[in-house]
Amino acid sequence: MECTVKQKNQMIKELKTFFNWCIKENYLLFSPLRNIKKYKVEKSEMNFWTPEEVSMFLDTINNDIKNNVNVETAYRTKIFTLINFSLGDRVGETRALTFDSFDEKL
Repeated sequence: MECTVKQKNQMIKELKTFFNWCIKENYLLFSPLRNIKKYKVEKSEMNFWTPEEVSMFLDTINNDIKNNVNVETAYRTKIFTLINFSLGDRVGETRALTFDSFDEKL
C-alpha cells in the first residue's frame, strides 16, 4: 500500500507525539524518532483566472439565470464569486461571512 507524502508526515507527527508522551511519563529515555525529519512537500503552483475566464464564467451563470436553470444556486454562486474577486479573499473567508459582515451604506 502506497502512502502520500502528506500521510507519511502525519504518521511521523503522531508517532513523535506518542514518543514524547512516553518520555514525559518516563517510559522511554529518548524518542526513537528524534532524528527523523518530515518529508518535503512540493507546493503546487497557484493558478489564477484570466479576465476572459471570469467573463466566461459570469456569462454561464447569467445564462443559467436567464434560462431558469438552478436560479437560486446560480445567483448565490454569482454573488460569492463577485465578492471573492472584489475582495480578493479565499473561499473559506467567504463561507465565514454573515449578514452582519456587510454595511448597506458601503
